Amino acid sequence: MIFIKLKSGRDVYVEEFKYNRTYEGRLGGIPNAKVNIEIVNRQEWHDAWNHTWATYVIQPSEEEMMNYLPFAVYKVKLASYKPVNKIWDNSSLVVIWFDELPGERPLKEIIKKAVFSIDWDKYAEDGIV
Repeated sequence: MIFIKLKSGRDVYVEEFKYNRTYEGRLGGIPNAKVNIEIVNRQEWHDAWNHTWATYVIQPSEEEMMNYLPFAVYKVKLASYKPVNKIWDNSSLVVIWFDELPGERPLKEIIKKAVFSIDWDKYAEDGIV
């Protein structure tokens, strides 16, 4: 299991991780702002039960949106044993971001780089993990 301490001091762990190529499935054409906005806006998390999870998409830079998005889209479902509002006994958040292909980088490094500064209390939700 991968554990990460966020900048806020909250401990989270990785429940699930997925990634694929940003332009996967596109058969032709040159990326542009319209295509990139469509790609970013349709990012979501699917699970076997079709449950909707609290999700935060880290937006690409304006330059990336106008030209080419990074080659990979990453999705991680994070959980914490500490709730946000003390309604339940835990909290969770799906984070989605665009970055370079993983190459030789360790998985924990890829995830931590993206999620370290996330405002967990603002975006996560309490409930069943």
